[in-house]
Amino acid sequence: MTKHKQRKTGFMFLEIMISLAIIGLILVALAMGMNEFRKMSRVQLLKQQCIAAGQSQLESIAAGEGEIGEEDIKRLWPEVAVEVVRSPGVGPWEGLTLVEVAARGTYFDETVEVHLFRYMKSESDC
Repeated sequence: MTKHKQRKTGFMFLEIMISLAIIGLILVALAMGMNEFRKMSRVQLLKQQCIAAGQSQLESIAAGEGEIGEEDIKRLWPEVAVEVVRSPGVGPWEGLTLVEVAARGTYFDETVEVHLFRYMKSESDC
């Protein structure tokens, strides 16, 4: 009489452990990817806020209302600092004033800086 080897069915303990380890690695990689996506999304939001603050400052100056005050900037865009520099135009832009607006914001180790420029009539011409 010959004995037939009976084949065991089902998963072995080692197979289950390897499957769990692979699933664990996939979950860790997914969590790390989501964290980077969140950080990138937050930096993009900060960039949009810097652009909005800079454009608002330029539009306010162009409309003749003057610069938006620091307290209003902080109220509207708390994470953004805005700096305005004026210089006389040169060459074909002589007689105009170059208004440069720099809006800057920081999120952890990422710094976003946006520079906007516009030539405007000199305030003495208005």
